[in-house]
Formats: sequence, C-alpha cells, structure tokens
Amino acid sequence: MNLLLGTVVDDEVYKEYREKRYEVNHNGETDLIPLKTIELVANSKEYAEVMPEYQKACRQVVESVRTEIQNLYRKREGKREIMKHDTFDGYLDDIKKVFDDSVAKKEAAIKKIELAREQYRSSGMEGSASYVARRKAEILEAEDSFKDKLREIHDQAKEDLKEVQKSFQEHLDSFFMPSGSAIDEDDKRLLDALELSENECERLALKYPGNVTMLRILSDYMGKYKSLEKSSIRYQIRHMLNTSKKKYIDTLEQYAGIVLSTLDETERFIDAGKKKVDSVDAGARAVFQEISIRP
Repeated sequence: MNLLLGTVVDDEVYKEYREKRYEVNHNGETDLIPLKTIELVANSKEYAEVMPEYQKACRQVVESVRTEIQNLYRKREGKREIMKHDTFDGYLDDIKKVFDDSVAKKEAAIKKIELAREQYRSSGMEGSASYVARRKAEILEAEDSFKDKLREIHDQAKEDLKEVQKSFQEHLDSFFMPSGSAIDEDDKRLLDALELSENECERLALKYPGNVTMLRILSDYMGKYKSLEKSSIRYQIRHMLNTSKKKYIDTLEQYAGIVLSTLDETERFIDAGKKKVDSVDAGARAVFQEISIRP
C-alpha cells in the first residue's frame, strides 16, 4: 500500500495518479503540473509565505483529486460517490470561477498585445526600411499570437464548463435517486399500517421538505386510496418531483451557455460582460433558492 494525498491507496491507483498532470490556474496563466509537485507546493511553508495564491490553487487541485480517489474506492464498494459540493449552489460558484479566471487570462493577454502595439507605434516607424519591416513583422506575429491565446482561453473555458455540468449532473442524479438511508422507519411503518387523512398526509409532507425518497413513498401511498388519489397534496408532490430536477438542469445549462457566449465578447466589452454574468449568476441563485427540493 502507498500514501497519496494523505490517503492510503493500492499500487495500481498510486501508479495511475502519481505521475498525472493537472492544470493549475494562477495569475491568468495555466500550467500542467505533476500531481506530486502540486502536493509538494500545497504542503510547503515556503510557498505559504512567498506565493500564497499559487499554493491556494494547488490545494484546490489536491482536494479535487483526493475526492476523485475516494469516489473511485466508494464505487468499488458499491457506495454512493462523495459529491464535490454540499449544495447545488457550489456548481454556480464553479461556473462563475470559470468566467472570472477566463476574463483574467484575457485581460492579461490584452495588456500584452496593447503594450506591443504601443511599442510599435512609438518606435516602429523610425530607422531604416528593413528595421520598419522587421518591427511590422513583430507586431503581426504578436497579433496572431494574441488571437491564438484568445481561442485557447475560450476552448479551455468550454471544456471546464463541460466538467462543471458533468459533476452537477452526477450530483443531481444521485440526489434524486431514492435512498434507504433517507427513510424514517417509524413513519414508513405508519404509512404501511394506516390510512391517513389528506391533512395528515400534508403534515407528513411538510415534515420532509426536500426528502426525495419520503416524498415518493408518500405520493405512491396516496395513490393507493381513492380518497387521496386525486388530492391536491399528491399533485403538488408529484409536480415538485417532476419539475425540480428539470429546473435545476435548465438553469445551470443556460448560465453556462451565457458565460461561454459572453467570453466571445470580453476583449471588447469586458466591464459589460462582467455585469452581464453577475446578473445571470444572481438570477440562477434566485431560481435555485426557489426550488424547495434541494440538498
């Protein structure tokens, strides 16, 4: 057995992960760094003093990989995965971070090309014809590099957003899947033994806000009795279960789509793009808060 990121792992997992490289984003730049180096930086006292933000970025990677490894073993044991976030709002944070990081990278690239253009304007037309031609070639090369950098940032943001949506979908599917651990056995026995009134069913539903398993059981229970089958309470429960998951998915997908389209414009309208995404972010959080079924 081997120790990896503070977790005991077998030889196979150790070999698979030890030499893996992960992206570390810092100051608008992205580097692919071996996991063993990331772990070293994350635990270093020296980096805590001289490069605290870089260390923070490395620690985020360590936490993500540690959860990934824990989930790998949980899957082998037939257990549910440990989710990246405790609540669904965490995935909205992830989308906002993709946008903020991408804008920071674009701002750094814009400053670089603007500096090159200024240097060309101030000195490019002085000197011999060959010198002017050389300066012109340099600025054209810098502008081509700038365009490539913008495409690279956009493509990376697209991939990062896909990963956020993938993690969110896995968490959502797990949350909306019935779980035996979510059942109160006393209340389950009560449903098995008695025919409750509509008011009693309503009180039981209110006792378990957001508990997908108990709400499904209660809805099925009410469907067994003619006096409860067409109850407004049963309709409300079924409606919440059917629409909540879709609303979560639609809201997050819309947010991710707006972030990606806004990033196409940020080199020209950076401040406007930030305001737009801030507004969409606030709207998405408001929608999530309105959904009563949530972790």
